[in-house]
Amino acid sequence: MKHCLLIRVATGPAGWGHLTRCLAVAQAWRERGGKVVFALRRSEVCSRIQGKLAGPDFEICELPTENLPAEILYLKTLIEELQPAWVLLDGYEFDDAYEQDLTSGGTPLVVFDDDRHAVHRSAHGLINGNAYASPDFYALSDDGLSTLSRKSSTESPRNQTISRNFHHSRLGAKWHLLGPKYLPLRSDFWDSLSNQRQSLEDMWERIVVPLGGKPSPELLSGVLTGLSVAIPKLRNPPHRIDIIAGALPADERFLEDLKGLLPGVELNFRIDPPNLVELFRNATLAISAGGSTLYELARCGVPTIAFPVSDNQTVVVDALHRLKVVVPTNNPCLDNGVGLAQALGQVFDIDNEALRQWRARAECLVDGQGARRIAEILNLQPISLRRATENDADFLFDLRNDELVRENSLQQDSVSWEQHLRWLKSKLGDSRTTLFIVESRLKQPIGQVRFDFDSSETAMISISLAQSTRGLGLSAPILQMAMGTLHREKTVSRFRALIRPENSASIKTFLACGFRQEIVESGDQCQPIEFWFEP
Repeated sequence: MKHCLLIRVATGPAGWGHLTRCLAVAQAWRERGGKVVFALRRSEVCSRIQGKLAGPDFEICELPTENLPAEILYLKTLIEELQPAWVLLDGYEFDDAYEQDLTSGGTPLVVFDDDRHAVHRSAHGLINGNAYASPDFYALSDDGLSTLSRKSSTESPRNQTISRNFHHSRLGAKWHLLGPKYLPLRSDFWDSLSNQRQSLEDMWERIVVPLGGKPSPELLSGVLTGLSVAIPKLRNPPHRIDIIAGALPADERFLEDLKGLLPGVELNFRIDPPNLVELFRNATLAISAGGSTLYELARCGVPTIAFPVSDNQTVVVDALHRLKVVVPTNNPCLDNGVGLAQALGQVFDIDNEALRQWRARAECLVDGQGARRIAEILNLQPISLRRATENDADFLFDLRNDELVRENSLQQDSVSWEQHLRWLKSKLGDSRTTLFIVESRLKQPIGQVRFDFDSSETAMISISLAQSTRGLGLSAPILQMAMGTLHREKTVSRFRALIRPENSASIKTFLACGFRQEIVESGDQCQPIEFWFEP
């Protein structure tokens, strides 16, 4: 049987975005040659979902019950049959008790989490690709969550210290993938999608209005009313507006009345269009609800006015506003489009250069590769550490002489095989050095972390990853894992590292792990930056 990914996703009224991101991960998993099984309740399976999940390597397994305990028993039987590499869980209704029951037999579990709806003690990994997601989003949560996520009081004081200071221990999951780098977009959005329009004189020619699964008549009316107020004030009104949704009201007279609000404008109602990417690419402005569609629009570089239609969308819109990727406004249902009309007036006054910068910020935020990164990381996990031996000489030699590793090292010269063997023998025989080899799930070496102690119990850190593992965002969790392992084994007063200032990737890694920095005086033209952390 192919390497299998089992996905349990809740696809209720507010669950279309959950299904979409799970589909993105499934497509990336399939790209790597794996098999995907979606576990859905019978009540969740509809023709729209079946159409989205069609494919030779996608299967739908219908869960015959709405009862959660019975559902877990059924899933466990399915897991025993499929022996999946991972179970991916996505849905707000799946709490800690559900996760604990599901993993009681050792099931490898990774979860999507948007709003800290659970602590996820039983999960191996956690994914939150939203723009607001960061270690602090979880570390600075409410008191109840913080208390639940701390280690048990029966552990040693040293382990409790690790829990308080290392970000990866603030939630139960062993590793976290946070931020837009891990935002899973469907395969249609993976390739370059930038609108290549050079002239912005016709910036407002084509407007797209994606409104989610099934927008209410009040929302549709509010959006069109806001447009009808703003458009007559424009010197060059839009030629075409596309309203996009999974379903629309069946009242044809109501839809015709809406068209009457915008005389002279081509108004199209599009139900789940297959050419969504093309519509986004050719759009010159978007007016959108505040869900995952905002990231798809950003991927296409579309300037966007955004409004939340639910509480969980507010934090998404706020974060993208802070990044200057969207202009926020009120839910048009609440003010009959007044706020939307004001936002449109604000946007229409932006000059061409500001619009170019807006588009550039949006395109930089989302590169479309999040699903592939997730699939690659799942393929590598669980990552483990072991002590280096002489049998690792070949791997460490190639890693030490890797062009990028040398470029970022304080000592940039290549080393000979004989020099390397002498160095490795001395390090393995030195009680002041701890050298870890980082291994993937298949026990393949993918990196090294070395700690060299001085007399003050300060551990100097050296970390490097193999070329195939770079760019996935694994450096920080690997460094945290190695520091935690060493701290449990030895007394460490301080962790320390020296990093070349042009090595931005390592600087980000150490800052993400809670290190502080200061400039080190040196006669070298390139003064290293000292980073330190006191557990």
